[in-house]
Amino acid sequence: MPFRGRRDGRPVVPAIVDDGEEVTCPVCGGTMYPRSAPGKSRHFYHVSDDAGQRCSNGGESETHERAVARVEVALHQQFGETARIETEVDVDVAEVPTPVTERRADALATFDDWNPYFGEGLAVEVQHSHEDKDVHQVTHDYLAAGYSVVWIRAATVLLDTFNYDTIGAEFEQDDGSGYAQRTSKASRFTNCQALLYDGEHAWERVPPYAHPRGQDDLITYDICTAQGCELRRLHEPDGSYTYTASDEHGPDFPPESAQERDCP
Repeated sequence: MPFRGRRDGRPVVPAIVDDGEEVTCPVCGGTMYPRSAPGKSRHFYHVSDDAGQRCSNGGESETHERAVARVEVALHQQFGETARIETEVDVDVAEVPTPVTERRADALATFDDWNPYFGEGLAVEVQHSHEDKDVHQVTHDYLAAGYSVVWIRAATVLLDTFNYDTIGAEFEQDDGSGYAQRTSKASRFTNCQALLYDGEHAWERVPPYAHPRGQDDLITYDICTAQGCELRRLHEPDGSYTYTASDEHGPDFPPESAQERDCP
């Protein structure tokens, strides 16, 4: 049963689509409609039976899709009048010192105005089997970008008792998996000692002689020299930075050692 569709280009779940309202399958592009059935969660169905049989509707497990759909409903019920609620939405973290420029949230409530507790918005990440997200790093990136985040198991979301209170409880427990702007700092979720204690990376410019072997065009980039950090930042022509942890950007050997070696 499909639990994801697109309406006006945006992802939607069955619970917020009225009967008879047409949506598009995000996989095959076919037409779908929502429906409810006894003993089943509200879901989408393909107009064409052949299309429905051929289409897996997204590549995600049905369990995960159904859980995300329930999370969206809970967010609508709690924040529907003060926030934009979306699923499978990219959060811009380009300004955050992290190797990626976007994080894709399973469900996201983006507030019309800065929320004194959650900040720019609340991301909900639904964890299921074969979870491939780095919880530590992703949590850091959300917090650094001004968002709060909560991690919740799909099995919990699919319980009959699930509602927004289940999400909210994760922020109230000392060992909960909810991290809010008011109560959590991004620096808690990093191995970089400089960032942890001083709030900034210890950037040092890499000199030309220490660039990796075989690199034709010498780019300007820095490394964080703090203990526990492997981050590099590349200087772009427009003055922005691109962050990476790739070994491609060396340095080829410790600059200090090179300087000592060059001394007479």
